[in-house]
Order: sequence, then structure tokens, then C-alpha cells
Amino acid sequence: MNAGFEPEHPVVKPKGLSFLASSVMLVSSAIVLSLVAVGATVSSTAASASESAYAAAQKEVARKADALDRAIKAADKAAKEKEIADAAAAAQLELDDYWAARKYYKQTDTLYWKWAPNSRFECAAANYSCVGVQFTTLAYCAKGFLLEATVYRNDKKIGTVTRTTRALTTGQTAVAVLDDKTGTADYSALDNIECRD
Repeated sequence: MNAGFEPEHPVVKPKGLSFLASSVMLVSSAIVLSLVAVGATVSSTAASASESAYAAAQKEVARKADALDRAIKAADKAAKEKEIADAAAAAQLELDDYWAARKYYKQTDTLYWKWAPNSRFECAAANYSCVGVQFTTLAYCAKGFLLEATVYRNDKKIGTVTRTTRALTTGQTAVAVLDDKTGTADYSALDNIECRD
């Protein structure tokens, strides 16, 4: 063994090594904090997106619920209207059958007529030919009715006759006489009968 030889000797450390280590630790801490901050930002963004999606879903559900409610109400209204219409149609058919059984013709839903028997009317003059129209109105007619008929002789048209009536109340029956002043008509055809309102 050589004199003065030291089997162990302290290693000379580079200057600033402790500072570098401290710097590395600080940088590492900063990176960790940055990552935490980024994670927090990502979490916040994800939470915000989730809330927006939830709010949008709620609005969509509300919109669909409102649309369904309107559709149900519309269907109910349509069903009620159809029920009313069907009931009205059935009532009208029953009414038509009632008047048809009494030999009346249907002019409108509220007006029925037939040729009056000769015992119910007279011509305005002895030299006139005429026909009587008996009709019943189911609706009030304030200005009376207008009747128009075509008169024929030997199947040829020879003229037109008209007649107006007084006002008639609901359910009232009247007989209107249509006179052919030529006195030569064989028959007449009723062209129109209507309320003058």
C-alpha cells in the first residue's frame, strides 16, 4: 500500500447540481399542476357540454310532448265533429224519409214540396189553367218564397209562370197557385222554389 493513498475519496460534485435538481422538481410540479388544470378544464368543458345536451334533450322532449298534446286535442275535436256530423246526417235522413213517405219532394234540407190536390186551390180566373204547389218550410223565411214553373202544351214549352208568397215561419205549410193565363197548358214543371232572403 502506498503511503498517502486514500482508498476512498469524496467525489467532486458538479456545481449547481442541487439547483438543477430543484429546478427539475419545480418543473415537474408545474407540469403536474398544468396537467391538473388541463384535466379540470376538460372536465369543465365536458360538464358544460353535458349540461347543454341535457337542456337540448329537455327542450326536444317538451316539444314532442306539446306536439302530441296538440295532436290528441285535434283528434278529439275531429272525432267530436264527425260524431256531430254523423248525428246530423242521420237526423236529416230520418227527416227526408218522413217527408218522402208523405209524397213530398226534397228541395233543400229545410224545404219540401208536392203538387197540391185540386181540392186545395183554385185558379185565379175561370179561363186560366193552373197548378198548386204545397210546401213546408223548416226554416223561417222573412221575405216569402219565389216559385217558378214552366208550362207545356203537347209536350212543348209555351211559357213560364212565377208566384211569390208571404213570409213563412218555421214548420209552416202553404199552397201557392201558379196560373197559366193562356188557359191552354196541359201540365207544368216546377223549376225552382226558394226563400227570397
